[in-house]
Amino acid sequence: MTAVGVLDGIKYGFVLLGYFVAVFVVGAVLIGIGGAVGAGGTGGNDVVFAVVGGLLALVGGLVVLAGSFGVLYKIIADGARRGVESANEAVPDPSPDDTTSPDRQ
Repeated sequence: MTAVGVLDGIKYGFVLLGYFVAVFVVGAVLIGIGGAVGAGGTGGNDVVFAVVGGLLALVGGLVVLAGSFGVLYKIIADGARRGVESANEAVPDPSPDDTTSPDRQ
């Protein structure tokens, strides 16, 4: 198992926070535009505005959901990568007088 330093943990946390902020800003903008369009315009068919606004809001919600799943995937993938790197580090060979070998029982 590998230990993570305090500074590394804080840096990683800020990177993830940046991802979350970017995803939520894009999603919130789309949801806001969808709400504004859905509220209607100065003229035209109100049903069309409602449908288009609803679709934009739906896309904004999907952006937030997909971004959240993406961050979760990143956390798992980074943890797995760190574990593999830790496992592949050089391990010293056991000494020749090791008493746990199968032929010494």
